[in-house]
Amino acid sequence: MRPSNYMSCEWKAIGLSNPNPLLAEYHGRTIRTSEEPGYMMLYNNGRGDLPKGDLLALFDGIHGWYFLNANYTDIRVILSLSGFCLIL
Repeated sequence: MRPSNYMSCEWKAIGLSNPNPLLAEYHGRTIRTSEEPGYMMLYNNGRGDLPKGDLLALFDGIHGWYFLNANYTDIRVILSLSGFCLIL
């Protein structure tokens, strides 16, 4: 995404009886163009309690989600996006 691009998101987990073992993290990071380290910004994280949010990108980079399912059953995550952004 480019700076000032906007995105609204919502997700839900199908097949999840207990939401606490599901870790959801929403973050952004710069695109590295050399061996120099980039930087990362953690927008929000929690356990099963982040079903929606909005983002106004502050920098060029990759912005997205990381999900970790610590349940012993398979689940499906459905992610819905809307907004105005340029996909890099």
